Amino acid sequence: MCNLPDHPVHAGCTAVCAVMVGRTLVVANAGDSRAVMCRAGGLAEPLSFDHKPLQVGESGRTFGFNADPV
Repeated sequence: MCNLPDHPVHAGCTAVCAVMVGRTLVVANAGDSRAVMCRAGGLAEPLSFDHKPLQVGESGRTFGFNADPV
């Protein structure tokens, strides 16, 4: 939800996509969605992760584009 006074719209989007390519499962997420697979015995295994700009992998990728990560 955006609390800026000049931005009254309280909307957004989110998506998860999973595709089997041969024996490989490719998973992508956007927004506040995550993919989780349920294993035998009820064990949940995360398949997608939140990308925060200050995470080591993300900041390196972001700085590679000469962008400010914050």
